[in-house]
Amino acid sequence: MRRISVITIIFILLFSGAAYGFKIGGFAGYNIYLEDVSGDVTKGGLAYGGTITYSLILLDVGLLSGYFPMLSSSTSDIYTIPVLAYGKFGLGPVYLMGGVGVYFADGGDNFGFAIGGGYKAGLGIIGINIGALYHNISGGGSDISMLTLLGGIELGF
Repeated sequence: MRRISVITIIFILLFSGAAYGFKIGGFAGYNIYLEDVSGDVTKGGLAYGGTITYSLILLDVGLLSGYFPMLSSSTSDIYTIPVLAYGKFGLGPVYLMGGVGVYFADGGDNFGFAIGGGYKAGLGIIGINIGALYHNISGGGSDISMLTLLGGIELGF
């Protein structure tokens, strides 16, 4: 009798013909700037954006971008627009997510990463999810941290 290796089983689960395809999505939520700031400023604000994803059985891979406010005052707003390549690993309705990319901002473009998780549910081609992402952005001699709480809708095709 022939043995099937663990790697073969994982390969079959990830790349078999069921439950795969492209999805586009949108999300909205609240971004929280986690660094200490002095003065009369608001730390965070409404975040929104979109995703394009290719789904395999246990793993989604895709791109995420959007508008993520960091600080705002009566005279100016500081925000970032990330473009992240990410992977989302899910077992049932719960998923873990991680990605790397560039965070574009007025002060310069910086490398960063995001990790998080959430809950997803779907009915046919429509899916919803809620989750949280922790962002760490390198640059300017110190790192910047943010937390984004979000919800979204995905359409599969």
